[in-house]
Amino acid sequence: MEATVKVHQCTNYMSTDCECEEIRNVEHVEYLGMTIQKNLKWNKHCDKVLKKLRTSCATIFAVRNIIGKHLLKTIYFSLFESHIRYGLLSYGAAGITVLEQILILQKKSIRTINKVGYRHPTTELFKRDNILNIFSLYIYRLFEYYVKHQYLFIDDVERSHATRASVYNFRLLPLIKYKSSEGSVYYKILKFIHGNSNLQMFFKNEPSKCVVDAVTNHLLNLKVEEVKNMLTI
Repeated sequence: MEATVKVHQCTNYMSTDCECEEIRNVEHVEYLGMTIQKNLKWNKHCDKVLKKLRTSCATIFAVRNIIGKHLLKTIYFSLFESHIRYGLLSYGAAGITVLEQILILQKKSIRTINKVGYRHPTTELFKRDNILNIFSLYIYRLFEYYVKHQYLFIDDVERSHATRASVYNFRLLPLIKYKSSEGSVYYKILKFIHGNSNLQMFFKNEPSKCVVDAVTNHLLNLKVEEVKNMLTI
């Protein structure tokens, strides 16, 4: 039998018979449009995102022969990519396999916008249309978060010996007790920076906006598999 937990507003804090609000043990909860699961996985939220993206794909397909490419891209950014971007910093840690399903729909939309066959390669289409795939977009959002919250990642501790992190003023990776903590934005950004040493000096020397712009251009020139490898370091 599960224990009953209540948020007491009465004076009898030990009672379970009062009418104070009870905290229920549930498998998942909806909060600000995000589906947060009990085990901190993101499968249910990704399923919800996929459902919205399928509807957006159908909309783009329905108007493909009525309007021009410029308006099709506008519809893509407003009805398709907006759903991907919302909460991506959180559910982007769901894993490669889960995000692959979103990539399939993203490729379908890109092919529809460019009016090419369903087997047409999409690498050049993404680059030509200046659109980031789901994995590149996740990395972009990590960098964007870093630029806005640099104070969280700068190491102000004086060390008796030099480390790779201290040379560039980046904090060391924290020790984590639970594997689910690896999905946190803070841990993901630090792990990504430490795993890509060629980017560290760039962070040190370039202004914040230049970092984001340069990362965008760099990601557009990478193939999907190359971006995945960056995430699995």
